[in-house]
Amino acid sequence: MLKVTTEPLERCQVLMTVEVDDAQADQLLKAAAKRIATQVQIPGFRPGKAPYSLIVRRFGEEAIREEAMEDLGGKVFREALKQANLEPFAPASMEEVSWQPLVMKVRVPLAPVIELGDYRSLRLEDAPLEVTEEEIDQELADIQEEYASWETVDRPARIGDRVEISLRAESDGETFSREKVTISIGDPDKEPKYAAILKTLIGMAPGEERTTVMPFAIFSEETDAESGEEGAEPESAGRDANVWIKVHAIQEKHVHPLDDDFAQMMGDFNTLEELREKVRTSLIRIKKEEFEEQQVAQTIERITSEMAHVEWPPVLEESAIDRWMSGLEQRLKQQGMPLQTYLRAQQKSLEQLREELRPRVQQQLRRSLVLQEIARREGLSVEPDEVLRYIETLAATAGDRQQDVVQSALSRAGLRQVFHDLLDAKVRIRLLQILKGEAQEITEEQSTEVEELAEPSGEMPAASSEKPVDAEVNVVLASSEGK
Repeated sequence: MLKVTTEPLERCQVLMTVEVDDAQADQLLKAAAKRIATQVQIPGFRPGKAPYSLIVRRFGEEAIREEAMEDLGGKVFREALKQANLEPFAPASMEEVSWQPLVMKVRVPLAPVIELGDYRSLRLEDAPLEVTEEEIDQELADIQEEYASWETVDRPARIGDRVEISLRAESDGETFSREKVTISIGDPDKEPKYAAILKTLIGMAPGEERTTVMPFAIFSEETDAESGEEGAEPESAGRDANVWIKVHAIQEKHVHPLDDDFAQMMGDFNTLEELREKVRTSLIRIKKEEFEEQQVAQTIERITSEMAHVEWPPVLEESAIDRWMSGLEQRLKQQGMPLQTYLRAQQKSLEQLREELRPRVQQQLRRSLVLQEIARREGLSVEPDEVLRYIETLAATAGDRQQDVVQSALSRAGLRQVFHDLLDAKVRIRLLQILKGEAQEITEEQSTEVEELAEPSGEMPAASSEKPVDAEVNVVLASSEGK
């Protein structure tokens, strides 16, 4: 028989004390001794048949107790959970075990607690959506630019032209070259990074070649993100390059005048005024959509920071930090930099980096849990087929990177992100309906549609800190492997 008592702890945890009576403790020890006896050859006895007293003398009582921990963390733990009516949200941890009498104390993480407040009473703010004549003029000018035509000309290049060139840049044995690429000549004063090459192109004629010196950083493909350190400069910074440029062709842009003929080119319009009205209507729609998106974002922030009370077990937070650290380590590895090298460059210990990440992770966890709770209450969920269709859409637009995109999306981390993104989109749509007063009241049956998809295993060594998502991820992985 088990005597089970529980003591609530802070941050969604319970200390469960389990006292095992002498008879059951004796059974656990004898079962452990028998398992030991089956694993070793004891002279004079068949495997598993040596008496308990002999096993104790040969291996010691402590070894038998250690073996018995397997049953304590398995069968006894599950029985105690059932008796205490507890469902661990994540792996439990053994705090203490004492013998004679046999008592174990286990820290059990419980599911996060999310109290949202009356978010369904929130409504859209009134905001007049006006479009000025200047905004319409700018939109029409952008359309003119989009539908401009290009004509090959036989004159020197100038700002606004499009040129086809070949170039080669060499610096300290490193070479950058391109054959017959087309670039637009912008104003050098407005594009300081590329000012040197733009100034060189201005005034060059078709067929002309020039050799000059300019910063090699113009042609470097290195980025701050790839350098691994915030604000780091690429290795090419400060280096000059010998550059050869040849202009093959020059094109001049011709913009159609804003008149009735232009309007007719754009669609079913007879006059420019009809096109202006269409643009006005489109800009109002865009402003309305942007305003609604802003309102939804502000509503999520208000619910998260002002209305919601959220608590979660520490193990969930540590698991989130672990995932972030794993992602960082993987990115650094792709750049050929071990994590320890990165830490030395940052002059930080691993623990210091984890603590720096903690506030950001806590903020993300809070927001994620709030959105998941809204989804649960609103009966929103993400089906595995939706995830696979989404990944197929990503692949269709990935071009020659299709295989890499699919492989990344079908990883456990990728699938978790896709699930969160799709659920986030559904919650945003529902919140907009709520803000407009268009959402129906949710019945009790609907509010329980999004429940945890994986039942607690009851085993201390294995449980997930994101059971619903991980269960859905497993389903998608199985579906994708079957295709």
